[in-house]
Amino acid sequence: MAARGWSTVYQAIVMSLVLAPFYAVGAAPATSGRTASTAAAAGQQLRAPVAVFWSGDPLRRALTQLGAGQGVTVLLDRRVDPEQGVELRVAGAPLEEVLRRVAEAKGLGLAVLGPVVYLGPPHAAALVRPLSQLRSAEAKRLPAQASNALLRLDRLRWDDFATPRALLGRLAQSGGIAVSGLDRVPHDLWAAADLPPLSLVDRLTLIAIQFDLTFEIAPDGASVVLVPIPDDLEAVPPGKAAAKTTTPRRTMPAHRTAPGRRSVGAAEVRFTQRPTRGPVGVLLVQLAEKLGLELRIDRDAIEAAGISLDQTVSFGVENATADELLEALLAPAGLAFRRTGKVLQVFPAR
Repeated sequence: MAARGWSTVYQAIVMSLVLAPFYAVGAAPATSGRTASTAAAAGQQLRAPVAVFWSGDPLRRALTQLGAGQGVTVLLDRRVDPEQGVELRVAGAPLEEVLRRVAEAKGLGLAVLGPVVYLGPPHAAALVRPLSQLRSAEAKRLPAQASNALLRLDRLRWDDFATPRALLGRLAQSGGIAVSGLDRVPHDLWAAADLPPLSLVDRLTLIAIQFDLTFEIAPDGASVVLVPIPDDLEAVPPGKAAAKTTTPRRTMPAHRTAPGRRSVGAAEVRFTQRPTRGPVGVLLVQLAEKLGLELRIDRDAIEAAGISLDQTVSFGVENATADELLEALLAPAGLAFRRTGKVLQVFPAR
């Protein structure tokens, strides 16, 4: 268990949201007070207007209150700190729009998968629906018995301190299939959760995506193996999933290298970052973490160049690639970078 103690338990919190009108007020749909069990019901609830007034509220609590009376189930990825504060004041906006604003403010992506709203790293959110569609299509081509097992709707519930390995094993067992590759899933402890009915494909997808994994289905449908997400997966099918993700327009592999930076092997993503101000070193660490990059800072060279990582910078971008996002942060501080695969190197620009 991580050093942060109890808060780590909530790294992957799923919230079946309950009534708390003090934080969320608006025209509730007909199913108000009940958790949406279908994509259609969730869509109706996500269009309902709400009002929120947050000033440093912890993210997990804010999202819990936001869903008051709407019955929406929100899955917060294990890599997101549930205790970070959120600042937002909105009146009369649709619930989904408010969730997207929260996601954007925290550098997260958002995807709606059936009756579940997923918030997580942008690269993961952009892949949730495409992976679901891909695996569902594969399941439909299997023999009837195997296909039905993978596509049958069922709830998924677990208690506090559940481990993702155990959940994946239990899911496979419930579908009468074997699962391998569990060694790719590190040990973790999750908070209690109760997901509405989803296919086995989607339940597996929502857990595996939090480790940048998907699964391959055996030709007879009798087993699945957990594997890394393939680099050639189209993250957002044009005109379809783009409307359901906070960070659309990602197609892999689309390696775009700006002159002098020699970025290699990074998937192209489009980001919008609202104007942000703070110490460049702190912002860099946060950004590298959100992009899933291993950060290597040449501190000796930076110090020799007379550059301080404590200097305050302001940056913001709209519809920018990862390289453009990094440049917007680093250039004002006199810094440059190079991306090679998952490694981000930072050094003086001169």
